[in-house]
Amino acid sequence: MIVAKEGVRIEDALRALILAQQANQSAPEETAEDALRRMGGLEKDRPSRRYILRFPWQWREKGTDRTLVGQSYLNYCNGISRPRDSQDLKLLCHIKETYDPEMEWSDYRFVEGRCRTITRIGKLSHICRIGLVEGQKRVYVDSMAEVNDRSMQEREREIRQAVKGIIETTAPEELKLKLNYLADRKLSIYAKAAKENNEAVLRAIIHSDDPMGQLQTWDRVRMMPKPFPRLSKKEGSLGTRVYHLYLSMLCGAGRRACLPFAIGMDIKNCQLAILGGVLGVREVQGFLSNPSNDFWEEITGYMGISMQHKPIIKQTIYSMCYGMGGKRLRFELEKGLNGTRPKRSFFGHPLVKATLNAVRDAQEKIVVNNGMQGAYGWIPLDGRKVNTVLSYCAQIYESDIINVLYEMAVRQEAENRAPFQILVHIHDGVMIQVYRDRDRKSVIERCQRAVAERASKYGIAARLALEEGTGTETGTEDLNLELLNPLF
Repeated sequence: MIVAKEGVRIEDALRALILAQQANQSAPEETAEDALRRMGGLEKDRPSRRYILRFPWQWREKGTDRTLVGQSYLNYCNGISRPRDSQDLKLLCHIKETYDPEMEWSDYRFVEGRCRTITRIGKLSHICRIGLVEGQKRVYVDSMAEVNDRSMQEREREIRQAVKGIIETTAPEELKLKLNYLADRKLSIYAKAAKENNEAVLRAIIHSDDPMGQLQTWDRVRMMPKPFPRLSKKEGSLGTRVYHLYLSMLCGAGRRACLPFAIGMDIKNCQLAILGGVLGVREVQGFLSNPSNDFWEEITGYMGISMQHKPIIKQTIYSMCYGMGGKRLRFELEKGLNGTRPKRSFFGHPLVKATLNAVRDAQEKIVVNNGMQGAYGWIPLDGRKVNTVLSYCAQIYESDIINVLYEMAVRQEAENRAPFQILVHIHDGVMIQVYRDRDRKSVIERCQRAVAERASKYGIAARLALEEGTGTETGTEDLNLELLNPLF
């Protein structure tokens, strides 16, 4: 296989790919050294420096791939905390006049709900690269502090104190144990893994569906490798969400490459299993209670399509569980199958029929009863959408079932006999570190038994399955970097 030219690092190649796509131009005429000499007062121009250092890692608009530059981002660069004091356009005009005359942007589209995007950049792409390529100083864009062991420890301490305060004042009692446990994990475990496995992660994420987005995420993970949980901002949701971009936002292959020693486990067919139990769908409960049954093979086999279509089938099942209408379900499924004609209809399978009928009955009961019972009590409708109550219900049961693993871990740590720790929380699953290889099998079995017992309390046939490829030290194939970009 052809690999990158001698001296070209994987990370540099991937970053150059981002910049070249954003600039929409071929190999630069100006070298990084030339651009560096032109930077002049950028060292003292903090707003512009913040903008330029962070620009390549901003999110992009779906459909156009343009870089998003919202008001909050520009206010952040300006050091402004109050929206009414915004000087966002002034900053863009200043950067265009001073550093990149070719830069252009679109206006904010209020009616469409679209924020401002950068439509063209010129010299800025090379200036950006100076601040980002390996060998240059990496800095936290808010404080301009160089990223090193000491600054990372100080930043972790500040974030942890802030998170613990939020947990104490706003988190429901039933979630505090889980949130505090995650906040108390040691930074060194994640920092060491991120440093040692950087190249392995890069090799993994280049094969993902969105390598540039994944690289953005990984760059922020490296700035603060330790994950911090927080509660969702949505009223009524009791599931945990991320405090900032971190490991759980990486693709599965990226997480496994970063933590090759960790074991990933998640609840198999989670939402289907939960609603099958909560709504009393006997057909689903009976099918999922048999470990030898594979739901996705069952459905794709019935339809006469390959397992390559599992993603769209999974999306359709989850949409159905959350109450999407029949007409929209059929439209999305047909679009996702992309011309493939099944031998039999997805909606004709007995498991699908039974689930769909149960969901429709549940929607009617939520309206009649003005709410629905959840794992921690009654969930009132109170102006919410019916499907929102249904999804909250599933998320709450999911959270409580996974909580049993945290209860086990906290109890064993308190007794100084913990054989494992939870490193990452990912929706309906976790990644754990087992301290001794000889305990691996027993830890996995205990975790699986605990989840099954907690779920059975609610009449849910839930099984904790191992994530394929976790807990192993596997390598990855060489990259064909010359195919990525004409720069190499």
